[in-house]
Amino acid sequence: MVIKKSECKNGTKVAFEETNYYFKLTVGNKTWYWNRDTGEYDGISKSNVVS
Repeated sequence: MVIKKSECKNGTKVAFEETNYYFKLTVGNKTWYWNRDTGEYDGISKSNVVS
């Protein structure tokens, strides 16, 4: 579920999402993941695009 979605002045799209397993922060085409249960950082993906 997308909790917050916005666009920066330079056109970069930003989204914060909560899933059953992760908290996700997407900025442009990079997505950072945190484990929902522990809050531990779980990595980054460079292939996602916010639509």
